[in-house]
Amino acid sequence: MLQPQADDLVRQYRPDAIVSDFNLPWTAEIARKYGIPRFTFNGTCCFSLCLTMAASQHKPNVKVNSETKPFFVPGLPDPVYITLSQMPDRFFGKTGLDEFFEKIFEAERDTWPIKELLC
Repeated sequence: MLQPQADDLVRQYRPDAIVSDFNLPWTAEIARKYGIPRFTFNGTCCFSLCLTMAASQHKPNVKVNSETKPFFVPGLPDPVYITLSQMPDRFFGKTGLDEFFEKIFEAERDTWPIKELLC
């Protein structure tokens, strides 16, 4: 929505970095285009972000049949167990936002997340 205008501003003013909300993945494209770092912020707690990333990467819910039986989520420093009923609908393709979330995760791979630097 604002990508063309933001691109024009970055081209015109040549900032040292872009700071944006993580829900604006198109800012990563602009940062990449002009060779500048992108820093993001996110209002979600660190634990929730780490759990979401681990669950997205390892997909431990795929082999689980019970809504209420706890299962292990790998990729975290301590053992964490959750149930299917505790997972957001987006893990089950029920939101219609799969492409949007994939763009966010792809953009985050090349980004310096501010909150994680502080944790």
